[in-house]
Amino acid sequence: MAAALVVPVAGIVSAQSAGAASDNVVCTTNTGTLHASTGISLTTRQGTTFTSKNGVLDGCTGIGITAATGGVLNFTVQRTAVSCKNIKGSLFVGSGTLRWNAGGSNEGVITKLKVNLKFNSLVQVQFSGIVTSTYLHGDHIAGIASIPPNLRSAGDNGGTCGNSKASRVKNLAFTNKGDTTIG
Repeated sequence: MAAALVVPVAGIVSAQSAGAASDNVVCTTNTGTLHASTGISLTTRQGTTFTSKNGVLDGCTGIGITAATGGVLNFTVQRTAVSCKNIKGSLFVGSGTLRWNAGGSNEGVITKLKVNLKFNSLVQVQFSGIVTSTYLHGDHIAGIASIPPNLRSAGDNGGTCGNSKASRVKNLAFTNKGDTTIG
């Protein structure tokens, strides 16, 4: 039986498990590339679908994992009417899968996800969502990643976004800032 630790917090008493294992899966690596279906224009708003194929979620430990493992993260999210000028704060919604690596304790498991991708700024995205398949069912996914400054106007601190078809932003590499969690 795990002991409980009672901690007063600003007049509220909170009970927390002392020494109990976390119910989270924590991954130290989340990298990949967002591919924009039509490219993001500087000022012309249009519906956009982002896909990420063969993204890497790695260094994962936690519930149901006997040794650090990882997997391939694929997802597709979409939204109507965005441009480089108004994408900040935009939420893209869709679905995806995490196919756990061969040789790991979850080998052969495909974890299905509802995926949300929010552009916190022109250089940062936030991943969230929920697991819809059996392993980790109902658990929430959360993480933040950096993206290059391409969504800034061309000529503005590394920005490349313009209105011509050739200067639309089509690809954004992402790299996690901190851990990505499922739990």
